[in-house]
Amino acid sequence: MNVAVKKGDAEQVQVDLKGLFETKGIACVLFIDDAFEPISNFEPTETEAAEIWAQIQEDDALLAEASAHGISSQDHVTADGVAAARNNADGKLQQVLGDSSYVIGHQSKLDRLKPVVDHLGQLGLEVRTAGRDEWEDRLEGVDIVFLDWFLGVDGRQEAIDRASSAARKIHASERKPLIVLISSDPSVKSNSQVFREASGLIAGLFDAMPKEWLADEYGIHLQMTALAELFQKGHVVQAFVDNIQKQTASAVLTFRETISQLTLSDYANLQHFALKKDGHPLGDYLMNLLSGLWSDALFRGDLKKSLLDLDHEDFTSLPAITAPTSAFARVYNSAVFDMHVGDFEPHPHDKAKGTADPDLHLSLGDLIVEEEAGKPKSVYIIMNPECDLAYSPKGTRKIAADQTILLLPGDLVAVDHADRTVRRSLPDTPFFVLDDEAKFRIHWKISALFSVEYKGFKEWLGAKKRRAAMRPLYILSLQQAVHAHLTRVGLPSPPPVYEELTATAKPLFGQKFLDGEVASQQGKYVMARDTDDDQVAFTSEFIVKIKELLVRGLAKYEISGVAKDQEYKAAIEASMKLPGEWAQLLKPFKLSKAGAKFFSDALIVCRENKAPTEQQLSRKNLVCVLLR
Repeated sequence: MNVAVKKGDAEQVQVDLKGLFETKGIACVLFIDDAFEPISNFEPTETEAAEIWAQIQEDDALLAEASAHGISSQDHVTADGVAAARNNADGKLQQVLGDSSYVIGHQSKLDRLKPVVDHLGQLGLEVRTAGRDEWEDRLEGVDIVFLDWFLGVDGRQEAIDRASSAARKIHASERKPLIVLISSDPSVKSNSQVFREASGLIAGLFDAMPKEWLADEYGIHLQMTALAELFQKGHVVQAFVDNIQKQTASAVLTFRETISQLTLSDYANLQHFALKKDGHPLGDYLMNLLSGLWSDALFRGDLKKSLLDLDHEDFTSLPAITAPTSAFARVYNSAVFDMHVGDFEPHPHDKAKGTADPDLHLSLGDLIVEEEAGKPKSVYIIMNPECDLAYSPKGTRKIAADQTILLLPGDLVAVDHADRTVRRSLPDTPFFVLDDEAKFRIHWKISALFSVEYKGFKEWLGAKKRRAAMRPLYILSLQQAVHAHLTRVGLPSPPPVYEELTATAKPLFGQKFLDGEVASQQGKYVMARDTDDDQVAFTSEFIVKIKELLVRGLAKYEISGVAKDQEYKAAIEASMKLPGEWAQLLKPFKLSKAGAKFFSDALIVCRENKAPTEQQLSRKNLVCVLLR
């Protein structure tokens, strides 16, 4: 269903949540939780049994009634005994059993899930429920599975292992539904990565959230909007990962067979006809040559189709609310740098290699790191064209002693504290990862380009070491920038780099700031090469806090006594039920100087130095998020 929403003076048509489900192909969800099992499946704990027996013993008549139904001692307070007594007894015994923490605890599990189960059914979804054992019979046709983190009561780890086993089976099914790990424990979100890795899932078809996030209508709309965005694209990514795993084995076989078919003459031909004149080491040359062979062996068949499917997807609508993972950093860093070159050494064929002062073998893109007090301080990269550095110890080609070695210095800046003003005037390398704890952005200082004669290079080098080599595509682009070439090598867009900022959500009402603000370090800028594209991204936890403050504000309209407030309340409630409104917060958004407004102006987001005064506020404003 399409809904008209007022945006300032303009009216925009947005699809509601039911329409979003239809668009994304989501028709059926399954909740797997022991809350949906009969209470007789769970034995009372010793404490729960003792509580019930103590209540029974306080009244002789109650004791007699309990004995008549088979409960004559604490040992008889069992799951079956309580179930039989509740079914057959009446009066006070039934009340005592019904009011026990054993019964109420189990009922509370159902009560916690009832709002989301009922509401999703009202939105037209087929909602199935299952306990620990019968869920496999109900999996066919399911699009999203909500899986309890602690699937059972017999010890925390055993329950988690059972849930992990269920997740693996669900993931192995042909349909591969989106799995959402849920729990009453709020730490489920922070522990979800360990669970995902143990279950062999990818983030695209896996999410996690506390059950309290699904406790009210607006929370359900928020989370289901996010899941709907993950659903379709997650399947495309999952297919890509699955095909990588399938294709890798045959690619390895093809790669190994091709290499094993090379003869000694092939190696000799490469070195004699292609490399001898320039003195390029054969092993280094083969590393670049064979990378093409591996790519050709891997990216074919179904995997090639998966790459095309990824090409057709637009991932900009996904909730980009987490910082790039370490794996993502490794992927990008390995594309830009060879981190396994080691320190400088003489040419492999240099007969003077064993002498006290052999010449060093240099290459375009060699990255030199200078340390101070054991920590990386700055970097230098060799900018000479490769032909200037070629020499053949067995031939006549030598590097002249007075050959200048061009060195471009760069500043190492922590990725989360990069100087944005410098980036506008200097080329930079967005990611350089020395190790998991040392992640930098490199600001290249073009104006400080300098040279050292080859004969004095080792003296200049001193304690500095080569730690990496920038790969050809990227060093050529940097080389062009240094030499002010008009034609640049086009590069893949750099990954987002997050800079932490403080986001403070302040409740408002009646054109006034109220107490109860929520400060968070989870809001971050999304950095890209073009600084005009800087955007704001909020974590799911912070968006939930915003939602809670909005709901509190709506409650104040009920008792305000101001006639216009009911009109504002209706407009805000309607907008908070629209997936499109939540989607704007779930994904990164540009923040203009004037700030941004959401949910019929109920939510204001602006920089701290642009905070509105109370005179500038409207009665429509319920929450103001200030960023610094």
